[in-house]
Amino acid sequence: MYTDARTRADRGDPVVYTVGSIRLDSPEVWAVVCLVLWVFCFPLYLASRNSPN
Repeated sequence: MYTDARTRADRGDPVVYTVGSIRLDSPEVWAVVCLVLWVFCFPLYLASRNSPN
């Protein structure tokens, strides 16, 4: 997941998800959140990578 997020960010197409004041917008943040809350956040990452910013 981190490698995919880094590649997309380097191409100028980062994976971004915002809910309220929480913004997941970098590969590092996605990696930490997925490690801590992987059951919820990994599917969220997959869904967010296909949605427009």
